[in-house]
Amino acid sequence: MLRGTRVVTTWTFPNTSAHTVTWNGRDGGDVSAGRYSLRFTVKGPEGLPVVKAVAITVSGKKVVGVAFSQTMSARAAFDGMASGSYWEGYVAGSQKLWGCTYYGCEPDSAFYAWTLPASFRGYGNIRVWTCTESTSSAPLGRFSYTDPSGNLVGTTWWLGNYYPDCYSPRSGPPASAFNGRTLNWLVENIDDYELSFWEVERFEITGTRYVLQ
Repeated sequence: MLRGTRVVTTWTFPNTSAHTVTWNGRDGGDVSAGRYSLRFTVKGPEGLPVVKAVAITVSGKKVVGVAFSQTMSARAAFDGMASGSYWEGYVAGSQKLWGCTYYGCEPDSAFYAWTLPASFRGYGNIRVWTCTESTSSAPLGRFSYTDPSGNLVGTTWWLGNYYPDCYSPRSGPPASAFNGRTLNWLVENIDDYELSFWEVERFEITGTRYVLQ
C-alpha cells in the first residue's frame, strides 16, 4: 500500500491461489485522509512480474449527528384505513378518528407513513408526536408502530385525552418499522362510546440523522 511513493504497509502471500487482505485505513497511528495506491506484484511460472494498481481515497470527512424536525398534516401522512372510514377533521388537513357513530360501531384505525431525510447510516432518537386540536370527552386514542405490511411492532402507547396537545411514545421505533427511509405507524380510536372521536391534526417527527462533514 503506497501513499505517493511512500510504503504504508505490505503483504506477502504464499504460493497459493486465493488471498484476502484487510487494511484498517491507518497510516501509522491515525486514519489519514488522502489518496493511496494498492499495488499488486505477481510472478507467474516463468518468473516475469505483473503489476496491477488500484487507487483508494480515504476521505477527510467525519460522520456527524445532525438534529432534524419534520411536521406534516394527518392527510399528508395518511396511508390508508386499517378499519372504519376516513373522516375529515375540523382543522384543514386533519383526520377525525371515530369510535362509534350513529351508523354503527367500527372504531377507526388509520395507517400513516413518512419518508425521513437522508442519513449516512440510520437514525437516532426518533420520536413521532401525534398532535390534536379537538377530542370528545373520553376517546381511547392509541399509537403503534407497524412494519411496511401493517403488522404492529414494538410497544403500543395510549394517547392523551381531553386537551389539545402533542403526545409521543417514550421509546423510538424498532428497525422493523422502517422501509428504507420511510417510517410506518398506526393511530386508532378504540373507544366503543357513541360519538367518541380523536382528531389527528398533524404529526411532528424529531430525531438525529448522520451526515459526512
